[in-house]
Order: sequence, then structure tokens, then C-alpha cells
Amino acid sequence: LRSMYRKKTEDGEAMPNAVAMKEFKRSGVDEQELRRVIRLVPRGQKGIVTEGQFIVVMFLLKKVMGGAKLPSALPAQLKKIL
Repeated sequence: LRSMYRKKTEDGEAMPNAVAMKEFKRSGVDEQELRRVIRLVPRGQKGIVTEGQFIVVMFLLKKVMGGAKLPSALPAQLKKIL
């Protein structure tokens, strides 16, 4: 996920929301569930997605696609990535 982020940005610079959303939507998770995942991740600067945010959202999307139930709060292990 880290290398995916870096390929989509200029080696780790901030990713615009539009680029990140395009990647998130490619997961195939329905729009409502995608919004729930994104709401779990604390937002930083408006208009961009940091590497940590991208990794956490993508990780959660993969889990949801695999049938896992979305947690009600972001687990501590994932908060460390942010």
C-alpha cells in the first residue's frame, strides 16, 4: 500500500482527495460502506490524503471486501500508522 501511494504521488507527497477517492472506489466496496470506512479515519489537512490515511483506508477496504465487519472505532494498531 505504501508503494501504491508513492506511485500515485511524487514519492510520498500529499495525495489530492480526488486521486485517493478514485483508488478507494476501485476497491468495489459500495458507496455507503466506503463512506463509513473514510469516517473512521481522522482527517488532517483539508483537500489531501496523507500516506498513513491512505494505507489505513485501503487496509480497511480490503478487510471489508473479504467479509470482515467494520469496527465502530479505529483500532489502536491502525491509529499508530496515522
